[in-house]
Amino acid sequence: MLQDINIGVFREAIVIRREVLGISRVELSEESGVSESTIKRFEHTGRITLENYMRIAKVLGVEINVYYSGSK
Repeated sequence: MLQDINIGVFREAIVIRREVLGISRVELSEESGVSESTIKRFEHTGRITLENYMRIAKVLGVEINVYYSGSK
């Protein structure tokens, strides 16, 4: 069974990295191909598709390490 993932950690990593790099949502949208409204929604609610998250993370240089601990 998958453990619950705290999406807030992923959201915070993206927001902090974007701000540290001084990249606006508009610039991030242009570079990632993800709409500005999707980025804004993600930053406020944490809701995003995995594909769009990966696009944003790649542009910002955010590494994603998710570990699965399941029972056999």
